Parts: sequence; structure tokens; C-alpha cells
Amino acid sequence: MNHGTSLYLDLIRFFAAAMVFVTHASYERFTGGWMREIGLGSFGNDAVVVFFVLSGLVIAYVCHAREKTLRDYALSRAARIYSVVIPCLLLTVILDFAGSRINYAPYVGWWFQTDNPILRIVANLFLVNELWFSSIRPFSNGPFWSIGYEFWYYVMFGIYFYIRNSSRWWLLGAVILIVGPKILILMPVWLFGVIAYRCIRLNLVPKSLGWPLFLLPVIAYVIYRYLNGPHLLLSITRSIFDPQFLDNQMAWSKEFVGSYLVGILVATHLVGAYLVSNSLSRVLQPSQQLIRVLAGLTFTLYLLHYPALQFFTAITPGSPQSITHQALVLIGSLFLISMVALYTERKKAMFRNIFAQLLSVIERSLESYHARTGR
Repeated sequence: MNHGTSLYLDLIRFFAAAMVFVTHASYERFTGGWMREIGLGSFGNDAVVVFFVLSGLVIAYVCHAREKTLRDYALSRAARIYSVVIPCLLLTVILDFAGSRINYAPYVGWWFQTDNPILRIVANLFLVNELWFSSIRPFSNGPFWSIGYEFWYYVMFGIYFYIRNSSRWWLLGAVILIVGPKILILMPVWLFGVIAYRCIRLNLVPKSLGWPLFLLPVIAYVIYRYLNGPHLLLSITRSIFDPQFLDNQMAWSKEFVGSYLVGILVATHLVGAYLVSNSLSRVLQPSQQLIRVLAGLTFTLYLLHYPALQFFTAITPGSPQSITHQALVLIGSLFLISMVALYTERKKAMFRNIFAQLLSVIERSLESYHARTGR
């Protein structure tokens, strides 16, 4: 991955996380709803699509260029996920517990789910929170749903890429039966990123198409949003499938048709970005340090912002309509996220070592068992 492309991917990653933050911060109970009135509160689903496409592209890249064995791949993915998931899940419990006792009013609603607390923690810790038609929200932290999707995309792609014998298909079949249709129906969005990387690696697209591929998807997306494409496509989907089934069983996947369209646009745009990466590098180079810093906040920003917004809304006096209240909620949330990110995003190596040691213990135990039993 060349320098210009890498910088641009980091910029897009932060932009997507920021849009998810803005989407949720626009809720009336947090900031009075003015951001929704000017159209800033409806991009959350598309931002998650951007994350999925980026994830597919980056995972395809590291599998091809860096992580040569299934062991390396598994350790790297586990370290990346759990270095942020564990602290953010723990802080969700702390912030929700404290905030709801200081001021319960912002927590009154479907967005704060407290029944079966142990199940909620365990399901999200082990990333089984979205299997089949379940959707186990960790208290207020709704954004955890997408990690329950992405983890299984890592698993399936890892099996396909690294296992070369016939057991590959048996394992893939088993995982498909485990995850169910809700996760699978959005997997093509993730695979668009894999396809984009393949186009890049094999130079399947002529460089002369760089700027059209970079700019036209952006124009197409603006038109799509101007024509209220998400609502139109969801309406068509509802006319084909039972609306109650879409809302209750498919949940986060119900807008899959629109997600496919946006995913194709994003993947095409990223191929274009690679083809014009020399120009992008010249433009972005002066801001390189800032972009890298912001990119280092994205995972924590994504996974912690919702309980942070809830907490600071609960402890901040005054009405959400007040500018002072809004400023304190937004600044407090972003400050907390930044402080936590300084810890979480830098602990990947530590978590990788921990998982490597655990894996070595398991391997030695299996070897000892085989030696004793002769199997």
C-alpha cells in the first residue's frame, strides 16, 4: 500500500467514525436535535458501510503482504479487536452505571437495555451478540453491533485464505450455520473491499480511469442522497419482505440493498484513490501527522462515543437545547474518548503477546495430550 493511499484510507476512516459520532450526537436528548434539522443525523449507516469496505480492503492487503500464516492472522486480529473492545466494554458498564444513577432521564428508552446484564457482557465480549436473529446490546452501547458482524467476516476470510485443504469448506459451512442470515447478508459489502484490493494489487484498472473512479462515486452518492435513495430502497425492500421481519429480525441489516449500492460506490472510489494516490499524497502530506493521530482515535471513538454521550448528558445540568449544555456534552465526550484512545490504540502489541502466550500454552497442552494418548 503506497504512502498516498495509506494516508487517504486513514483520513476516510476517521471521517467515517466522525460521521457515526455526529449521527448519534444529533439526537434530541444529547444536543436538542438541531444537527438533524440541518441534515447531519442520517449518515450513520453509510459510515458503517465505509468501515466494512475499508476493513475488507485492509484485511485482504495484510493477508497478502504481511501475515503469512493463520496463526499470525489470528493473533493480529485478536489483538486489534480486544485492545479496544475490552476497555470500551468495561467503560460502558462504568459510565452507564454511574450516569443512570446520577440522572436516569437520558436513559429512559429502548436504547438502554439492562436485563440479563451478564449475558450482555459475555455475548459482546465473545462477539456472539448478533448471531442469527439475536441482537444483544451492551446496555447503551448500540455501535457494538458492527463488531459482532466484522469479527465473523475476519473468521470466514481467514478460513478461506489460509486453509488450503478440503476442510476449508467444512469449516466455512460450520461458520455460516453459526452466524445466520443477518450477518451473511451484509458480507458482500465487506467483500467489496476485498475486490477493490484485488483490483489494486493486480492492476486490473488502467490509471487513466483514476480521476473518474475517484470523483464519479462521490457525485453518484450526492445524487443518491438528494433523491432520498436510502428511504426509497428501504421502501422497495419492505414491499418485498415482511416489514416486521426486517425491523425485528434483520435489525441492523434491513437496509442491505442501500448498503450494497453505497458499498460499491465506496469500493470504486477507493480504487480511484489508489490510482491518483500520487496527487493525494502531495495534498495530504502537510497534514500527515494530524491524519495519523486522528486515525489512531477511530476505533475507540466508534466504540465508546455512545455511552460517553449518555454519561455527559446525564451529569451536565441544563437543557439539551442550551448551547452550553451541548458544548459540555460534546467536548466532555471527545476528551474522554481521546484519553482512552491514548491507552487502547497503543496496546495492540501487549495484547498480541498475551494471546500468543495463551496460544502457546494451548498448543503445549494439546501436544502433551497427544503424547499421552498416542493420538
